[in-house]
Amino acid sequence: AVLTAEDVPPPAEESLLVIASPAEDKEEETPATDEPLEPQAVVYCTHTSEGYYGQERQSGVAGGVLDAARTLADTLEANGIGVILLEDIFDAPDWNNSYGYSLAALEEVKAQYPDIQLYIDVHRDAEIPGVDTHFTDDSGSYARMMLIIGSNANLPHPNWEQNRAFANQLYNELESAKPGLMRDSKIYNGRYNQHVGNKAILVEVGSTSNTVEEAKSSAALLGNAIAKLL
Repeated sequence: AVLTAEDVPPPAEESLLVIASPAEDKEEETPATDEPLEPQAVVYCTHTSEGYYGQERQSGVAGGVLDAARTLADTLEANGIGVILLEDIFDAPDWNNSYGYSLAALEEVKAQYPDIQLYIDVHRDAEIPGVDTHFTDDSGSYARMMLIIGSNANLPHPNWEQNRAFANQLYNELESAKPGLMRDSKIYNGRYNQHVGNKAILVEVGSTSNTVEEAKSSAALLGNAIAKLL
């Protein structure tokens, strides 16, 4: 869930499978030389300990939200988009400083890869009475998602409207694919670290009433939708 307080101040190379040539063939085999994808996106979880139905939250321990983030990162990679997945625990030891911890990590990435503009903060919402976060169709069961956009109401955030435009495009893409999958997007006064890029979003993937498998299924849809927009 979103922290309502104000902001507080290369992927490893794939292992290569080399198939030996037959004994009678003296010609040397040339191993595959696939280069790792250049990073274009950062995926992380500011509230890393958030879990799904049946998962007990433990301070300093990653919850199911990180599983959803991994699925998102894997899906983007499968679409040819290089991803940096931050698996750090950002909501410990001080949950109130979660955004400060995650911002420090983002700034390190930004210093090394200044051209990255896509930053995706994956969260799990709390269960809200009267709000259904389940979506089911012929293809399976999913966790409904909601996009959060931070504004410049309280802190400098000159590119927030670019983030909002990207979020609107993403919402439309996902709703076009599965009408009813998305909850209405929300704009809040906090920046939520979205000032680091012009395609920086926060996404609530389901709630405590969803299973981690439903969250992962939605994260895969999210990754495919993002890939179509890039």
